[in-house]
Amino acid sequence: GSGVSASEPFVVGHRTAPVTNERQGEGRQQVKNLVAVWLVALAAASGAEAQSLRWFDHTGHYGAFGGGHHGLTLKCDSLCPTEQQGTGSFDFALGRHITPRVRIEFGFSVGSNSERRSTFFTAGAASYLVSGLYVRGAATYNRLDITDSLTTLAYQGGPGFLVGAGFDISLGRTWALTSSVSYTASTAKSIDVTPGSRTTSGSFHSLNIAVTLTRLAGRYQCTNRAGERIWVKPSNRARALACLAEVEGGASRPGIKL
Repeated sequence: GSGVSASEPFVVGHRTAPVTNERQGEGRQQVKNLVAVWLVALAAASGAEAQSLRWFDHTGHYGAFGGGHHGLTLKCDSLCPTEQQGTGSFDFALGRHITPRVRIEFGFSVGSNSERRSTFFTAGAASYLVSGLYVRGAATYNRLDITDSLTTLAYQGGPGFLVGAGFDISLGRTWALTSSVSYTASTAKSIDVTPGSRTTSGSFHSLNIAVTLTRLAGRYQCTNRAGERIWVKPSNRARALACLAEVEGGASRPGIKL
């Protein structure tokens, strides 16, 4: 009896009544359409992210060789000098990266001239803090021979430690020029002194610098549609090739060897 249609707004005083059921339905449909578009876009983005090919540095064997300087200071209870004994050095190391940030390494550093010889054998690990910059620590086994005009000092060997840091300047995907500094220290319990066949004890420390040519092997990692991450290497050849086929231009990337 009021004459007002259920599908039309009506006025009470100066205010309009809420929107009709028909307009509410249209609003809900628009929301559903927006949600559907968003879900499709999200799925496409996830798929694009899932199928990828990324290069990782520091994923294989490690090696370094070069030269530097040993700044050695030997202190004895008696019979030996305490001044710094400086020599040039040859440095060599081998190891393997167990993750892209961490490697284990074994090496030696020999400092030598006509009067002095210092040899440090090391076994330890290095960890990259940021790209190119790493810190390292190692247990060492050290030997010393020092000769002057009157005496010869010979330390036949004993344990010590090493701490240090270095920085890699990349020369491509495989090689780098590395500058490093390290500190080595040890207690020398038995130092043979000749002439006289005497023995003394003491300690030494050495500040070492080096520049080396370093091999830092890297490797591609392929991610397939299922999100599975596969290292691209000969031992994974079949799976790697299947993954590379899903990535545009995957098999033609430089550095892939299968």
